[in-house]
Amino acid sequence: MKAAPVIIGTLNRFEHFHDCLESLEKCTMADETDVYVALDYPPSEKYVEGWKKIDAYLKEKESDNHFHKLIVYRRKQNCGVGGPSSNFALLHAEMRKNFEYYIISEDDNVFSPNFLKYMNVCLEKYKDDDKVFAVCGYCHPYPFMTDGCNCFFHSTDLSCWGYGLWTPKIEKTTDEIRNGYFENNFSFRNALKIKHHGLNRLHQYLSYVFRDKSKYFWITDCVMACYMILKNMYVVNPAISKVRNMGWDATGNSFKDPNVLKAYGNVAEKHKKQLIDNAISFELEGNPMQHMEENDLIAAMYSDGKITYSQFVTSLFKYFKKKIIK
Repeated sequence: MKAAPVIIGTLNRFEHFHDCLESLEKCTMADETDVYVALDYPPSEKYVEGWKKIDAYLKEKESDNHFHKLIVYRRKQNCGVGGPSSNFALLHAEMRKNFEYYIISEDDNVFSPNFLKYMNVCLEKYKDDDKVFAVCGYCHPYPFMTDGCNCFFHSTDLSCWGYGLWTPKIEKTTDEIRNGYFENNFSFRNALKIKHHGLNRLHQYLSYVFRDKSKYFWITDCVMACYMILKNMYVVNPAISKVRNMGWDATGNSFKDPNVLKAYGNVAEKHKKQLIDNAISFELEGNPMQHMEENDLIAAMYSDGKITYSQFVTSLFKYFKKKIIK
């Protein structure tokens, strides 16, 4: 089994990135793993200090690290996030040209010692299973039913806090989505199917169906989750999370508004203090198909992003009002 490469995009969050790379370097299989880091160019002066720290740190790591290879791309201009030529989009494109599967992480994750082992075992095991869409290293702290299994399947969430993709599967998915999959297959039956996984998912689905087709369609984790549900696909999740996400400080692309983050209550602290696996190795145990339907419902019920019917109607009204006014 050849180790999957890992890609990490970063800009200026030195402390987050430092902890991310150091924890990855301590993983079993780190010495077999090629790590590709893309350091974006600062878009304005406020990003320069952190960017310089990361650049200096990477110069040291390039000459002294425990990975098989550490490859650093230093962008000459700001690529940003979300567009067809964004920092991560360029990384994804390179991986898909050269690798059958690969692992993706943002710069604010901290990993268990067996993260790479788990990811590689699952990527190899399920590469030919058309029903398995991705391998997630993160597991939400919800009361999932596992019955002794150390990983399980479910469809409600595709957590992108450390995850693995197969190139043929994700290329097929992105092609279908950008060629109108949601619009061309819209039906009340599909809407009800999505609703089974939460009103927040239904709201997302409708926004994709009625999206502005003149704009670039950024295929996020939520987009992929809706696609996965409609296609009767699922992700592999670890019973014990292999990743702790530390990006709850309004420094990243999400939760830039402190008031939005505050509305989530103690979610930030819950995630930053989440216990993760401390094992150094991983082998598949048990039947991951067990309790799949129950775990989908649990994910919807306990979701940090769940919304009430009132919130759903209000948000949908605002969405369509905005489209009509345009």
